[in-house]
Amino acid sequence: GLILQQIGRPGTAAVVWRRTRSADFAGWVETIPAGQLPMLRALVDFRAVERCVHAACDLSGLPAGTMRDLLASDVAALALMFARVMGNPLLHLRLEAVTTDACRRFHIDRVPARLLCTYRGPGTCFGLEDADGGIVPAAEMRGGEVAILRGALWPGDEVTRLLHRSPPIAG
Repeated sequence: GLILQQIGRPGTAAVVWRRTRSADFAGWVETIPAGQLPMLRALVDFRAVERCVHAACDLSGLPAGTMRDLLASDVAALALMFARVMGNPLLHLRLEAVTTDACRRFHIDRVPARLLCTYRGPGTCFGLEDADGGIVPAAEMRGGEVAILRGALWPGDEVTRLLHRSPPIAG
């Protein structure tokens, strides 16, 4: 996860940690019924993230167990890394199942930075804005990989031309 600290380097629009999920975890997460996927939106101190994820799992009816513990501890570890990188213990935590093409347009978030990790299904797509304002597809994250992206509110006057979107889902 040390790669994530490099988001502060000049000229860096994003950093991606190319990690892989264990086969057991990947198999478990892919078989969770859609209605039991935990959903959560909260402003939270990174130290409370693991408890919040377990609470969201309880609310969605996702049974307790080793794999659920692994999910909660992974989200908490990523929250700790992000809090350290950003120098802020508070973060907006969002767990959601993206089920439509609602976030299909390439964009830059209006935040200082965002950490993204897809646990199930196809990952976030990246694109570069060309001189004419068109988008050139650049890369796609795989399940389990982690990225920190600079947003429009990143401090300083450096402008990022790296955009992202949710993967196409319809069809």
